[in-house]
Amino acid sequence: MSERHSGRLSKKQQAEVDDALAALIASTRRVARKLNLLEIGEKLAIARKHLGSTGAVALAVDLSSEMLRQFARVETLSPAVKELIRKGRLSSVDIADRISRLPLKDQGFVAESVVAGKLNSGDVRSILAHRRVVSSGPIREVVRTLLRSKNVREYVIEFVLPENASRRAAKRRLVSFFGKDAIRNTKIGDSTGQVCVSDEGRTRLVEAARAEGLTKRRLIEAVLSGEQPA
Repeated sequence: MSERHSGRLSKKQQAEVDDALAALIASTRRVARKLNLLEIGEKLAIARKHLGSTGAVALAVDLSSEMLRQFARVETLSPAVKELIRKGRLSSVDIADRISRLPLKDQGFVAESVVAGKLNSGDVRSILAHRRVVSSGPIREVVRTLLRSKNVREYVIEFVLPENASRRAAKRRLVSFFGKDAIRNTKIGDSTGQVCVSDEGRTRLVEAARAEGLTKRRLIEAVLSGEQPA
């Protein structure tokens, strides 16, 4: 590490860089880190100051620039979230990165919900996506809605569109068979499609297939082609 930069840095600066790079290598490639996320961010700032850019640091430690930017974004977190990191209660760089992209007023509540085990990384991603579309409203309500939706089970059924069925006809037959309230989403292309149904919709399919002596796949084909009355 030192030979690459010795012509541009003083001995003191080089020592700082080498220490920072060593700390980054030791703390970004293992789950159990000696440094917390804030300390890693500080080491990254030192290395970036002397090497000139995140890209240069990434090259020196053989990590992607985006991975290092995740650690750098920790510095933009609210004081409340930083305190959770200092206490060792929040250690996931992926989650910390996503929380940092939320408005400051939202970050503390989301972080506390993660620490309490109510939210995972995917949940935080969903909250972030929601906030990009709807910037107003209490974050407590956003989280409450997300948690309620997690308890709703859905099932995706893929199918081949029969030659004699248009997309409009196929959708109409699916709605007629499952019931409008049981269908969450429908996507139909030129030759294939999928329908996402609730737990009640799946039960309807299983019971109807059993009654007709058909597989679930064959029953869906019959419904889509009009062979099976809905």
